[in-house]
Amino acid sequence: MPNRRIQDEQQENETRAEGNGDLENGADDPMYSNIVAELKKKVEEMFEEAKGNPKSDAYAMVHILLLSQLTNLPAKPSVAELKTILGQEQKRQSAKEHLRLAVEKEKDARDLNRKRLRLLEEQVKAMRLKVKSGRRKMKEAQQAAQQAIAAQQGGHPMDALEVYNRIAEIVGLRSPLKPIGPAFEKSEATGGQ
Repeated sequence: MPNRRIQDEQQENETRAEGNGDLENGADDPMYSNIVAELKKKVEEMFEEAKGNPKSDAYAMVHILLLSQLTNLPAKPSVAELKTILGQEQKRQSAKEHLRLAVEKEKDARDLNRKRLRLLEEQVKAMRLKVKSGRRKMKEAQQAAQQAIAAQQGGHPMDALEVYNRIAEIVGLRSPLKPIGPAFEKSEATGGQ
């Protein structure tokens, strides 16, 4: 049974050696190829001798080489180490997910702030237009009032209802339901026609 194990290990090592890039690097060099071929023959001879005689030096060398290979193999992590690694990976994934959610939340907040800013800019623009319109109306109303004052000072007073209606028209107010003054008296005298 031990011989079979040694043989399996030896074949596995040969398979690894054949796949090793160092052996293939010199494949174009005939001298290198000859050396590798000779070494393979020596290994096979030593292995056969070790199989045949467990007390031989060849057996001891194969045994030492196999033990050396086994000690150089990376150790398998313990269950505790695997749990620690798994825990760390879960923490990384959780942190990654929290970061992704935070970035998404920040993006949503930025988008909302942009929408609010656009809305406020539109409101400011509308208010500026209202202020501009209000100033224009105020200026026109002041001009109408100044014309009435100038007409009164010139001895030709304007009709109060006419001044009122003009200012109401400028500022966007409705005319009174029942007009007052001489225009009302004229319409009453003619029967409302």
